[in-house]
Amino acid sequence: MSSSKLLIALTMGSLVAGISFAGNQGTTLTGTKTAATTETQTSTYSWTVQKTLIPRQVPYIIKAGQTVPVDFLVTATRGGPVVTSVNTPVTGQVCLNNTGTQPTVGLFLTDQLEQSTDGGLTWTAYSSPITIPVVDLGGALSICYPYSFPNQLNPLYLYRNHAVASVDNFLGFEGTSHSIDIYATVSVTTIPITVDSTASLVDVFTCPVGFTCTPLITTSTLTGSMPTTTYTVSLTNLAALCGLTLQGTNTATLTPLTTLVPQIASGTATIFTGSCI
Repeated sequence: MSSSKLLIALTMGSLVAGISFAGNQGTTLTGTKTAATTETQTSTYSWTVQKTLIPRQVPYIIKAGQTVPVDFLVTATRGGPVVTSVNTPVTGQVCLNNTGTQPTVGLFLTDQLEQSTDGGLTWTAYSSPITIPVVDLGGALSICYPYSFPNQLNPLYLYRNHAVASVDNFLGFEGTSHSIDIYATVSVTTIPITVDSTASLVDVFTCPVGFTCTPLITTSTLTGSMPTTTYTVSLTNLAALCGLTLQGTNTATLTPLTTLVPQIASGTATIFTGSCI
């Protein structure tokens, strides 16, 4: 072979070798990530109230100058709670670190939520995977990418975020796509909210004209179910005319202290002021 042909062959060989070497230079890749959500856990209670009269006589006969006790029963029942949970989107970031000296080639990043119903023994996909747009990293560089998943989480289960990052020039795997897995357990900050766990109970007696009634109003704050309680109102006929039939109504108003939607129950006693003869 002539010297000129040998020089051309050597030059071409060097070019080919140079291109092949540059394309196959390997690097290494590591990653870290975060995953967090805020869960609002609402416990909602319900209330009912009942009021009945316990008649000592029907009607009550209360003549002028007489005092007669009238008994009413009141029962307040708290039900629940019904617990509901709502979480904000699961957010965080995936940080990729090119720990080698060469730029990455073909960097690609996907991310998804995973769920475990057995305490972390097995995991299954809980969301569709998303592709996070990335750019190739120069040697010894790092960059973080944010992500968000709107999925509602079941407070009974565990969740983690699973990212997969791949490059085409991972050291030892040059020329093929090689991936690394990056995990983070979803950190949950719980905000408890209690709705209507307490209630006010106001018991009011409407006193007939010509009578004095004691007590007229009884108030209490309930933090749970109140067993059946007897309210006794003493009615004194001071100035009512004889021969009258009157009504005395005892009304219980129960108001939950969050929603402030009152419930009302009442009982009525019939009162006769006695014959005029």
